[in-house]
Amino acid sequence: MERFIREFIKVSRLLNAENLTFGYTGNMSRRVKDGLIITRRGANLRALEPEDLIFIGPGREVLEPYASSELPVHREVLKSAGALLHCHAPASLELSYLLDRIVPPDYEGLKALGRVPVLSLKEPSASRELAEALKKHLKERGCLVVRAHGLFCAAGSLEEAFYLASLLESSSRLLLPKLRGGSLGAS
Repeated sequence: MERFIREFIKVSRLLNAENLTFGYTGNMSRRVKDGLIITRRGANLRALEPEDLIFIGPGREVLEPYASSELPVHREVLKSAGALLHCHAPASLELSYLLDRIVPPDYEGLKALGRVPVLSLKEPSASRELAEALKKHLKERGCLVVRAHGLFCAAGSLEEAFYLASLLESSSRLLLPKLRGGSLGAS
């Protein structure tokens, strides 16, 4: 369990260093042997502490109200992934208002991510609709953006999910000036 706690804290520091989230937004989870570990409701992903993590497993349902409100979404995704990272990366979030998919302009981003879908959902947060959309789309690719809500990356570990989020945000930062200048058009 200690190894997973270190992974959460390391990814929290990386999120902070790359400015991929702000305030008390976003959440992370990791599948473990008898359940999952998830960030507590209102945790600051930029400065996570061990007490911000909640283990949900057999006999631990009493802790569920303290977990992130996205717990049902995480449970669904973790059926087929080792970890899920949700953050409100500014450039990716801004692109979600402009595009229906993000096509990275850089080789590394395009190779690792492909065309990243931007989903418009009636209930974009903590909903059954979100859980079903993530389950469907994250099986095909590791990242997607929910319009006006943020990005979700699923992978075998939180570090791998962070890599995808970082790559998408980097690609999004490259795209934004071109879109603002009108030289690319909507992809």
